[in-house]
Amino acid sequence: MGRASDAEISRHPRLVSRDSPTCRCTDDERQLRYVDRTWGDDLCERPSVFACSRCGGRIVGNCGSSKRHKCAPCATRYQGNVRRVGRSGATDRVTERVFFFTLTGPGADLLPWDTSRCSHGPGMACSGLRGCAVEAGPSAVWHQSKGLRFTHFMRDVRRLVSSHDDLQYFRGVEPQEREVLHDHLLVRCRTDLLRLLPQLRALAKVHGFGWVDVRPARPGDESYIAKYVSDACDVVHQVAWLDAATGEVMRGARCRTWTASRRWGHSMAEVKRQQRAWVRQAGAGRAGALGVSPAPGAPAIVVAGTRSGPALDPYTGSYPSPPAEGVPCPM
Repeated sequence: MGRASDAEISRHPRLVSRDSPTCRCTDDERQLRYVDRTWGDDLCERPSVFACSRCGGRIVGNCGSSKRHKCAPCATRYQGNVRRVGRSGATDRVTERVFFFTLTGPGADLLPWDTSRCSHGPGMACSGLRGCAVEAGPSAVWHQSKGLRFTHFMRDVRRLVSSHDDLQYFRGVEPQEREVLHDHLLVRCRTDLLRLLPQLRALAKVHGFGWVDVRPARPGDESYIAKYVSDACDVVHQVAWLDAATGEVMRGARCRTWTASRRWGHSMAEVKRQQRAWVRQAGAGRAGALGVSPAPGAPAIVVAGTRSGPALDPYTGSYPSPPAEGVPCPM
């Protein structure tokens, strides 16, 4: 029997029956156990019911899926959270430059086309836009080693810029039409990476990647990456992958659709903590507006601020106005 600590535990009164009271415990006090699934609504298509062994009440929690074909509302919130992670590292250090990277997989010399799946006429070049896909075997081998290749690539990029330059990145995966994954990155550093583009492309070849493109980042690039991360969550199960234990080629890549370096900005856990704080803050504001005094000994709510705008409401996906005078949303 564990204690709830995730932001996906919903606070709105979706109860299974009128005989089941809503759990009123705080996040630190709850001791929840799974009971059953319940009907979906506009907040979650597959919510679950949890019973609190401390107070006997029940609460409905969102499934928190990142896959749109399983739960569109939760996937939309997940995409928004990924966007906030990307934005946090791109705006927290205004003295450093931010670049937008594109890092593709290798070409047909290493990932040949599977001509048995082509639907175009003879004499036409294969292309993912024409419905062509690469062979599963070479693709699976490359995808299985892609994470390690990327780690070694970024290690050499850090050595290339400077030992005194604190290079950090936020990376999202995009699935190509040819069923190969490639990466988009926001890279923050003090070095002008445009001057190092020839060296970066040479490093990419060394580590088995294809094309590298670099440009200065623009507002909205984090939303662009988050959108492709959301798409990748839906189709990554179709990507060829090599089981290192058995050598079997299977469908379903076992990789993360986004990652960020340690000092990039907010982590996903920090984003969700801010959302939980906003929900508590909003509840305190409504109670104050109704003239209800807080419970004796209740801790004060302090919300950490950010420059990227008010905290995202995890239940509506919007950036609401302050719930009551004197109870600001985090900025």
